[in-house]
Amino acid sequence: MRLLIVILTLLLSSSSNSQEGLLRSLLQAREAILMDQCPSICPAISDLQKSWKTNGKYYEEDQTMKYGINNHLQKASNPETPKAEKLKSVESIITTLHEYRRATNSEVPFDELWDAYLAYQEIKETVNDQMMNLKEWFEFDDQIDRFMCEWDDYDLLDPALMSRYHPEIDRSDRKELGIKMQECLNTFMKSIESGFRPDFVLPCDEIGRVLDDSLSLFAQESKVG
Repeated sequence: MRLLIVILTLLLSSSSNSQEGLLRSLLQAREAILMDQCPSICPAISDLQKSWKTNGKYYEEDQTMKYGINNHLQKASNPETPKAEKLKSVESIITTLHEYRRATNSEVPFDELWDAYLAYQEIKETVNDQMMNLKEWFEFDDQIDRFMCEWDDYDLLDPALMSRYHPEIDRSDRKELGIKMQECLNTFMKSIESGFRPDFVLPCDEIGRVLDDSLSLFAQESKVG
């Protein structure tokens, strides 16, 4: 019985470490695309393909998901694919695995941040559309409220939980980004008082930059092991 427990523990640990490695590869590929490091052959995407080849076995029971991920990887690795489409493909994989973890009750702290990122994308889409995507003002308010709630869920995570799942992340870096986000939100909310959509764009972009910096923390190589 004790041997069985040890074996199961090792298997679960192996799966967890592999998924962390895959997530890191995805975020490193995303970062490389944003920094224009993927004009043709992209080392970060090549590394991502290798990581998926190694870790895709943990998702054998969902062949439809694997097929979708393989298609996104093929698109992201194609030199002819425009930057925006490469980014969309990589982020679609992140979202697919994010939803898989949620469906299988295997979420990690990163998933709280990705929820905030997805909520921000809705705000950004509204703010950058001249007609604000035909949203009523209360709907825009709801988008902002949702983002704030999602960000708080991430920002207020127990540091011990963060250290357990993401030991590569320095607590002080995360705290500093939390302070920056609050400053950005204050500026954004003040800009909204004008009721003039163009005033919202730059403050909204600043929120996006803090989110990108937060995501970059999870792209770092682990300091342990």
